[in-house]
Amino acid sequence: MNYALVAVEKTAYSFDRLFAYRVPAELTVEAGVRVLVPFGPGKRPPRVGVVFRVCAELPEDADERKLKEISAVLDAAPLLLEDTLATAAYIRERCFCTWYEAVSCQMPVGLRQRVRRAFIAAPTDDAPNAPLESEALSPATKSLPAADLSADERQILDLLKRRGSFVREDSLQKALGISANSSELDSLLRRGLVIESAEATREIGEASARTARLINTENEPGKVKLTQKQQEVVELLQEFEALTVREICAWTGYTPAVVLALEKKGLLEVYDSALYRIPEAETVTVNAAPAALTAAQKQVCRALWNQYRGIEKPCRGEHCSSAATAAAPPHSPAAGTALLYGVTGSGKTQVYLAMAEAVLKTGRGVMLLVPEIALTPQLLAQVQARLGARCNADTALFHSALAAGERADAWRRVLDGKANIVVGTRSAVFAPLENIGLIVLDEEQEDSYKSGSAPRYDARAVAKFRAKRHGALLLLGSATPGVDSYGSVNNEHTALYTLPERYGNAVMPQVQIVDMAQDSAQPSLFSGELCRALTETLARGEQAVLLLNRRGYNTFAVCRKCRTVVTCPQCSISLTYHAAENRLLCHYCGYARPFSTVCENCHNPGVQYSGFGTQRVEEQLASLLPQARVVRMDADTVTQKGSHARILESFRNREFDILLGTQMVAKGLDFENVTLVGVLSVDSQLHDDDYRSLERTFSLLTQVVGRAGRGEKRGRAILQTLTPEETTLELAARQDYPAFFSTEIALRKALVYPPFCVLYVIGFACENRTAAESAARFALDFLSAHNDAGKMIILGPMPARIEKVGGKFRYRLILKTRSTPQVRALLSDLLITLGKSREYSGVSVSVGRNSSDN
Repeated sequence: MNYALVAVEKTAYSFDRLFAYRVPAELTVEAGVRVLVPFGPGKRPPRVGVVFRVCAELPEDADERKLKEISAVLDAAPLLLEDTLATAAYIRERCFCTWYEAVSCQMPVGLRQRVRRAFIAAPTDDAPNAPLESEALSPATKSLPAADLSADERQILDLLKRRGSFVREDSLQKALGISANSSELDSLLRRGLVIESAEATREIGEASARTARLINTENEPGKVKLTQKQQEVVELLQEFEALTVREICAWTGYTPAVVLALEKKGLLEVYDSALYRIPEAETVTVNAAPAALTAAQKQVCRALWNQYRGIEKPCRGEHCSSAATAAAPPHSPAAGTALLYGVTGSGKTQVYLAMAEAVLKTGRGVMLLVPEIALTPQLLAQVQARLGARCNADTALFHSALAAGERADAWRRVLDGKANIVVGTRSAVFAPLENIGLIVLDEEQEDSYKSGSAPRYDARAVAKFRAKRHGALLLLGSATPGVDSYGSVNNEHTALYTLPERYGNAVMPQVQIVDMAQDSAQPSLFSGELCRALTETLARGEQAVLLLNRRGYNTFAVCRKCRTVVTCPQCSISLTYHAAENRLLCHYCGYARPFSTVCENCHNPGVQYSGFGTQRVEEQLASLLPQARVVRMDADTVTQKGSHARILESFRNREFDILLGTQMVAKGLDFENVTLVGVLSVDSQLHDDDYRSLERTFSLLTQVVGRAGRGEKRGRAILQTLTPEETTLELAARQDYPAFFSTEIALRKALVYPPFCVLYVIGFACENRTAAESAARFALDFLSAHNDAGKMIILGPMPARIEKVGGKFRYRLILKTRSTPQVRALLSDLLITLGKSREYSGVSVSVGRNSSDN
């Protein structure tokens, strides 16, 4: 007898573990396959699980008498590699999620299995398909008084008997408005009046195509009489191993009837073959020829290659040596982590591609990650143009804007060994690449590498874990590295390489800070200096990028009489007016309502709309510069598939003069004709209450300023602010990251913030404010009781920065400590204790690391 340890879906963290099941003799079960298993008392629907381990001996903590058997195996071969299962264990331990959540987050939605329930009326002896009113019911029903069946129960039975076959839960919901988990349906199931069936189906089915290939039969082609058309098809298939019927018809111009005739003659077979859904290529103009590397880039590449091969101990200083030690050992089992700090426009991407080419030629795979979907078309085009034919490489793309089927097939292509380069955003770090040699995270400091929903993983940490398992090189790149990453150089965890100058003849842009409090152009959103600069730039036939990190038209509205701010009824945040839709929207929960000037509180028609977003800036630009062609890029204009690439490519082709947008236009984009960058306002982000507000502001400004002057022409940037004296603005204008790091790291050390501690934020959310606060106070007492020698600094409980979101009140505790197994075990015990408490059953609890955003 074999036993399987299974991660089961829909389990609570408080009792989650790997559950033991018996493996029936007739089933073949391996680690990495998905299975259907019975779970819970009674005849409940089966659940989907993932097998982590198969063993011949009964697990120590299992009771043979209570074990259940696996019901079915859902995969013909393991879908999840050993590496995926190991990563799941890593995520569960650090992200405080269930085993199944840790696996599920690594799989694209289109591959996930869902148990679908279906119901049929229990058969009767005399009229199994008769409706309820006919009196021809099962014995159990005949013995029931009419009062024992509610109106809803009679309605369900009547529908099921009329159908006479299994009715799926979604059809039942649509027909009667009754969910599969309704009390009426449960009652009918318990009394045997209704029978239930359950099966697992994929969210998105596999794509396939009718395919033809020649087969060896006694009827050789020369011995069978063929028409001219049939002969041409046979010759075509002799040249190619197999072709889809559609390809054959397109190639020859004939109809499928010719192929079917050959099948009947026994010369070929027609079968369904897997068809990979590959996203339609987004047109991005790139140079296919490798750019000539500068001396500094060559030096960095040599040093990175030596680190990859284990020849040279990684350097720790600002500049790295390119010398190699001839007698050093070959490739090390752990290449380690490298940080490439290069000013904007220094050519970091060229280093990534050069290293990727070298690693691919060793037969190993490469991952290239970027923080924004907007950056994927440009990077994908560069990778395909530079590495495709040169390295015999194929690329799989991963990001959330792809269709579910496309993401599922990208996963399958990597798993099947059809793609050895992975390009994408955060989720690409989970691609099932078996032999990883290089993982690159561009703009490594960006928060978008962190997942905002459970499990709250950090792609940087996952990449480091996978790189260590594979003995791969993890290359982090940025013009503004995270303080944590840059600080780790000094403790020998990370090797530092630098590119201090721009590529080629490009020079850093001239930066000017404008004090909007003193500008005579008020109340315009544009200073007089920025207006003049825009006019001059357009007159020279050059382009400009404008940044405002707020979308919408007006950012808040207030009644002039009673001073009531128009807020979202579900969130404690003001609504934003969107002029294009003439609606007020909540950017947190999606609540929307029509525009109105009437106050809901005092009914006075005097609501005043204030603040400005990208829509209002676009309108004012049309007034100030009517000749300018403006394109806006924010969350409202990139909702359609491929819209990122279309906007950027049209701007690259100079169909527009000004690119206006939120932070998605600030980083990674390379337009040689852009000579002016304008930042309309950064004050709200600069004075945020997050401990990383200065770091984020410096990074955003440095990145967007770096969009100017990347070609032969000198660039210029203008920063508008109400606080021009801020040191962070001055350092960003100088592009002086080392100086910023020196001031920021001293502040972090004095206040005990990362990297001098690990910051855990424990969030509590509930529709009842008192319950959320009470759970937070319980957690405070629990942690305080285990705070030996005061090794943990506990702050709170306090309301979250935005106290109410989606109708739930939110409280938080901030824990400053070290990342040790003991601390993580303590937090796990806290979550389990709260999960088992009836008093806090309505409170959802989460734990995030190195974040104060909860």
